[in-house]
Amino acid sequence: ATRDPDYRHPYGYERLRYVFTDRSSLILLGVGGILPLIHGIQTLVSHDEPNLSSAWVMGGLFLVVGVLETPALIRSYHALRTTSKRARMSFMKYLSNGNDIINITTFVECALGVLAAGAGVASSFQYWITGDPIYDSIASVIMATSVVAGSSLLLTKNTRALVGETLPVEFVEYLIFTLEEDDIVNSVHDVKTEVLGLDTVRFKAEIEFNAEAITRKIKNLYNIPSPESAQLLEQMRGLGCEEGAEDWVMRNNAMYQTALSSELQRIEDILKRHLAEAHFKNFYIDLELW
Repeated sequence: ATRDPDYRHPYGYERLRYVFTDRSSLILLGVGGILPLIHGIQTLVSHDEPNLSSAWVMGGLFLVVGVLETPALIRSYHALRTTSKRARMSFMKYLSNGNDIINITTFVECALGVLAAGAGVASSFQYWITGDPIYDSIASVIMATSVVAGSSLLLTKNTRALVGETLPVEFVEYLIFTLEEDDIVNSVHDVKTEVLGLDTVRFKAEIEFNAEAITRKIKNLYNIPSPESAQLLEQMRGLGCEEGAEDWVMRNNAMYQTALSSELQRIEDILKRHLAEAHFKNFYIDLELW
C-alpha cells in the first residue's frame, strides 16, 4: 500500500489497505463469530458430563490471549487518539468515520480479543466452581455477538472505502467557502472529492473566475483615473493601423491567459495548504474552468 504511483496505478496502492483489512474482518467474522456461536448452541443442546480439568486449560489459554492482546490494544488506542485529535474529531466518531483503517482494525480486533478473553476466563472459573456448562454457552454467545458487531463495523468501513468515500461534508463546504471568498473567484461548481487511504486525497472542481478582477490585476487598474489608466489610454491612442490594433489585442489576450494560469495555480496552492492542515500528504487536484 505504500508503493509509489506508477503508470497502471496513477493514484497509488492505498486501497490495498482496505483489501487486506476486509479479508481480515471476514476471517474474524468466521472464526471469532460463527464458530463460538455454533459451539454455544451445541453446548446448550448436549448433556455431556462436565470436564473440570478442561476448565483450567481453557481459562489459562484465555488469560494468555488477554495478556498478549492488551499491549497492542493500548498502542492502537493511543495512535487513534492522536489521529482523531489531528482530524478534530472525537475518538468514537473517528472510530466510525476515520480513515486510519490499519489502527482502527487493530484496535477493534484487539478490543474484541480482550473482551472474549475476559468472558472466557470468567466462564471457565464459573464452570469449574459449579460444573454447569451453561456458563460456557453464555461466554460463547457473548464472544460471538461482540465479534459479529465489531467485524460488521469493519466490513462496513472497508466497503465504503473501496467504493470511494468523500471528505467530510463540513470540510468540503469550508473549502468551497474559502475559495469563493477570494476576489478572483466568482463561484465553485461540481466539487468532487475522494479519500484514498490514510493521507491521500483527490479534489476536482470547476472554477468560475472573475474576468474583470483578473484584468484589473494585470493592468493594475484599481483606481480611475490613475497613472496606469492614463498609460493604457495613451497606448490605445497610439494604435494607428489595423495591424497595430491586432497586435495589441493578441498581446493582451496572451497576458490574460498567463494570468489565468497563475490564478489556477494560486487557487490550487490554497487548497493544498488547507488539505495539508488536515494532515493529508498527497494531493491530486484537478481544477477546470467553468
